[in-house]
Amino acid sequence: MPAVKNAQRRYRIIDRCIRNKYRPFPNKEDLIKACEEDLFGSDTGTGISESTLEKDLKYMREYLDAPIKFDRNSGGYYYTEENFSLEKIPLTDKELESLQFAAANLMAYRNLGVFQDFDLAIGKIFEEVNVKPSESNQRKIWFDKKEREVRGQEFLNPILEAMDNDLGLKIEYASASSGTIKQYVLHPHLLKEYDSLWYLIAENTERQIIQTFELGRIQNLQTHVFPSGQSFIPFDADAYFKYAFGITVPGSEPSQKIELQVFDYAQNLVKANPLHHSQKLISNSSSTSLTLNCYVTPELKSKIMSFGSGMLVKAPAFLAEWQKNEVKMMLERGDRK
Repeated sequence: MPAVKNAQRRYRIIDRCIRNKYRPFPNKEDLIKACEEDLFGSDTGTGISESTLEKDLKYMREYLDAPIKFDRNSGGYYYTEENFSLEKIPLTDKELESLQFAAANLMAYRNLGVFQDFDLAIGKIFEEVNVKPSESNQRKIWFDKKEREVRGQEFLNPILEAMDNDLGLKIEYASASSGTIKQYVLHPHLLKEYDSLWYLIAENTERQIIQTFELGRIQNLQTHVFPSGQSFIPFDADAYFKYAFGITVPGSEPSQKIELQVFDYAQNLVKANPLHHSQKLISNSSSTSLTLNCYVTPELKSKIMSFGSGMLVKAPAFLAEWQKNEVKMMLERGDRK
C-alpha cells in the first residue's frame, strides 16, 4: 500500500481508537497494535514504529485540527472535544460551496438511469461532512436542465455491466438515413456523452473496425459471449479522438489542416474558447486567422455555420466550397418566400 494511503488509514485507525468509549484513553502501545492489526493483519511489532506514531499524532493535531491530548492520570490519549471525529470534518464555506457546485452539476444527469443513485450518494456526502445544502447557493448557480428524455438511456447500465464482465453485445440498430434495422456483434470500448446524447464506441467484430453507435437508435440489446481466445482491436481513447471534432471519427480518413478567417465578435470567442486542442491563431487588425488539424465532420460544419458571417473557410478547397453552397442555398430558399 502506498505510504500516503497508509498514513491516511493510520489517522482513521487512531481516530477510532481514541473515540472508543469502551476502551478509553489508549496509550502508544494500544495505537501501534491497532494500526498493525488493521494494516498488516498482525501485531508483531515490526510494522509501525513509535516515532511514526508520534509523527501521526503531530500531523493530526496540526493539519487535521484533531484536539488530541495526553491524560497523565490514565496514561493515554483523548479528545478534548467530546464529539470530534475525523469522519465528520466540518467544511469551510468555500469548500462547501465547491461541493454544492459539483453536486448540482452531477444532479443535472439524475434523470438518467445510470445516475439514479446521485440523490442518495450526495445526501450521504453532506451527512458525512456534517453540513446541510444551502438554498442560497442554488439561487446563485443555474445549470442547463436536461428535462427532455434522453433516448437510449435504458442501455447505459447493461453496456457498463457488459464492459465490466468482458462480454460482447448483440444489437439491432436503426440507420440514421434510411431507418433500416441492422444487426451487429460488438466488442464495447467506451461510452461517451456529446451534446446531451450518449454514444457507444465499439469494435464491429464482423468488419473488424471501430464504430460509433448512438444509443437512441439501438432497438434491442443483448449480451454476447465471445469464444475463448478471440482477439480484438487495441483501443486508446485519447489516440482515437485526437483528431476528432465532436463525436464523429470517419474511419481511415486522414485529418485535414483547416484554415479559417474569423471576423468581428467571433474573434474574441475563438480566443477565449478554442474550437479544438490543435487550434493556432494569427491575429491582425481586422480579422483573426486560425488553423485546426482535425477531421472534417458534421459537427465541425455545424460549428462553422453557427458563427454566421463571423467565420469564413479558407482551406481545404472542398470545405470552402461547401460553405459557399450552404450560404447560396439559404439565400435561394429565402428568396422563394
